[in-house]
Amino acid sequence: MKKILITLIIMSICLLSACRQEDISSEKNNKEDETEENSNAIQSNVLLPGEAYKDKDKIVTMHTAYSEMIGSSDDPDNNFSISAIITVENVSSETPLNVTTLSYRLNEEDNTYQGEILSDKNPSDTNLAPSDKITLNITFKVPLIQDKYMFEVDSFDSPSVTPWLINDLDKFN
Repeated sequence: MKKILITLIIMSICLLSACRQEDISSEKNNKEDETEENSNAIQSNVLLPGEAYKDKDKIVTMHTAYSEMIGSSDDPDNNFSISAIITVENVSSETPLNVTTLSYRLNEEDNTYQGEILSDKNPSDTNLAPSDKITLNITFKVPLIQDKYMFEVDSFDSPSVTPWLINDLDKFN
């Protein structure tokens, strides 16, 4: 009887060890995929959440992005929203900056969505004196949550746009 019990214990330990090894292998593969995606983003001049870019008048940082189900029966093409939390800092020494003059775009393969600065999610004063900064919640209404988006902040005097990669959003299946 002792031999059977010892054999069962050893088999249980081996089985648990094998299962744990499979979990570790799966976690490692997921981390490698994430690292590869981040590496590809860095190589293609795409920013990741938490990173910033600077042009002559401002520094813009996208901190995070999240999705919400808003489900409107009035407008079935806008059942979801994606919000990007950004900080804009006016680095001009003389010129004020109004963040409503900036263009906020969310691009996915075939579509571009214009962002809104909703009054219930943002400060009422959007004018930045030199050296001031503001944190904004930019909202995009979308029909479906896709796997990945490119978020851009553009201004009329900026020569180029550096996009941020937005992925891993809740899909609400």
